[in-house]
Amino acid sequence: MTVKKKVTVVLFHDGESGGYVAIMPTFPHCTTQGDTVGHALAMAKECLELNLREPTDWDLFDLDNAYSEHVVVGTVEVDVPPRPEPAKSEEDAAILDAAVALITED
Repeated sequence: MTVKKKVTVVLFHDGESGGYVAIMPTFPHCTTQGDTVGHALAMAKECLELNLREPTDWDLFDLDNAYSEHVVVGTVEVDVPPRPEPAKSEEDAAILDAAVALITED
């Protein structure tokens, strides 16, 4: 027996294509898009249903928290450091690779 659950979907207008990108904050791996708002919502529904054909316990837990009646959207401005200069030698490239590995290590 299937159960109906509501899921909050956030749409972003894609200025390049003119369509909409749909994300579900509780299921960030389910990102899709559509040409119109309705199409993007239909694609979000299809994407999530495909991912829930064999739901895990985590999926079911996330579904219980996937809907909010009140969604606040805001904007923050962040400071972004400049991109590093490209390596000029193989030795510089090795040093940069080692530094990146240290920073991104889990």
